Amino acid sequence: MRLGHIGYPALFVTGCCALTSGVYAQDGCEEPAGRFASIEGEADVQRGGGGWRAAQLDHGLCEGDTIRVGHRSRVAVQLVNDAVLRIEQSTSIRLVNITGKTDERSWIDLVSGALHSISRQP
Repeated sequence: MRLGHIGYPALFVTGCCALTSGVYAQDGCEEPAGRFASIEGEADVQRGGGGWRAAQLDHGLCEGDTIRVGHRSRVAVQLVNDAVLRIEQSTSIRLVNITGKTDERSWIDLVSGALHSISRQP
C-alpha cells in the first residue's frame, strides 16, 4: 500500500491517539470508587498527587482522586455504593475511602465549596 503526503500525517496522528488512550487506560485503579455521571462546564481530576486532567464523562475515579469543579460549572459523580454526589461550582473534594459495602461508611474530604449527596442508604 502506498501512502501519499497526506497519509503519513494521518497515520502519525492516529498512532499518537492510540498511544495516549492506552496510557490513559493503564493508569486506572484496580477497584474504581466511582465515575462521572454528568459534567456541565469545566472540571478536573488529580490522581495521586500527579497533574490535573480534564474530567471526562464515564471516566473512572479512584480512592485518593481529587476533583475540582470550575466557576459556573457542576458535576455529578456516581460512587460504587450507588450514592450520587452533586458537586457545585468552585468546589474541590477528595475521595478518601469509598466502599461498595452497605455496612461500611465511605469518606469524602470536602476541601472547599459545596456538594449534595443523594443515597438510598442511611
